[in-house]
Amino acid sequence: MAATFERRPLPAVSWRRAELPDQSSETDAERGIVRNEMVIEALKREDLLTEITCQASNTNLSAPITAAVKLDISLNPTEVQITTSNKPCSAGERIEIVCVSKGSRPPAKISWWKDGKDLKRYATDEIQDDVTTSKLFLTPSSDDNEKVLICRAENPVNADSALEDQWILNVYYAPIVTVTFAASQQNELIREGSDVHLECNIQSNPPATDVRWRFHSKSLPHDPSKGVLLRNNTLTLQNVQRSHRGRYRCLASNLEGESISDEVVLRVQICKQKHNSIASHSRHLKLFQGYLKRTQ
Repeated sequence: MAATFERRPLPAVSWRRAELPDQSSETDAERGIVRNEMVIEALKREDLLTEITCQASNTNLSAPITAAVKLDISLNPTEVQITTSNKPCSAGERIEIVCVSKGSRPPAKISWWKDGKDLKRYATDEIQDDVTTSKLFLTPSSDDNEKVLICRAENPVNADSALEDQWILNVYYAPIVTVTFAASQQNELIREGSDVHLECNIQSNPPATDVRWRFHSKSLPHDPSKGVLLRNNTLTLQNVQRSHRGRYRCLASNLEGESISDEVVLRVQICKQKHNSIASHSRHLKLFQGYLKRTQ
């Protein structure tokens, strides 16, 4: 900062501040000009709005004259925090998340990010002094579970001033269920008398607490005497027969609800009975033998 005064005789110049840094002066006696400079090497946050006064006086016959400047400093945010408690939320339900930034001058600009995408169109901001409050209105889906939600605050005029706070989204949703044959089996090659393994594939949060099976529209319970085995999420049909052919579905439920899979159709290749062809061959042989006797 520099203060220049033009007066005769040359005035004495002084600065008024709690701590006076290094000063230097230049004078031009012929023109009656005194120029005095004060250098503040490193401004501090505490210097904000500090008033510094330069005073010049040359005789006791005239009142001193002064010039003052008030320091307005660009400050980076000191903190940013998502103040809403990070609790599980349900897919499809709208939630409000609040983020607060303090200490920035001018006030911080807050942005929201999820999986690298800007969510600014879903947010509203309020500014009071050096505090910026941003509210994000989000309707999460099952795909958002375990994704990172970021609140970023930055001084709009200072590069590299950003501070961040983040959430790991915990989104509850009803089970997503599919049924597949075990990897070692193909539906078209299942033959009568073989064992069949059907897998109930479940994606859910929280984990499914109940898994059930249906054959056509009826419940299919665990029954080892009939070769029906239910272990974890696997249905095993032992020694499959013609009666096992049909439509199978899996049901799973958790705190968010119950879901049912699409149908999987089991086709069983039935072997032809060998004794039928043997009996037919025997009958034709007897007829031929009778014909030979009649012609002899």
